[in-house]
Amino acid sequence: MKNPITSLGEYRKFLESIPLDKYREELKDIKWVEQDLPKGILPLASIFRYYWEETSFLNFDECFENFWKEINTNPESIEALTKFKKY
Repeated sequence: MKNPITSLGEYRKFLESIPLDKYREELKDIKWVEQDLPKGILPLASIFRYYWEETSFLNFDECFENFWKEINTNPESIEALTKFKKY
């Protein structure tokens, strides 16, 4: 098991590395309303696993790529995504 103090330091370093201004500018016109998404395609399980269980502090792009691969390879998520697209 990792040292909690070391993990906290890594987590803080990760948070500091997020280019918020860049993402704010790139994404300001995109509306992502997570509450409207079906449970099968919510990113929370993926986020929880990477940041809390594996303590793998991915950058946004890596996190999104992994999440996108996960929902496009899981039959339940594919079904939920297909239904949501039709909705």
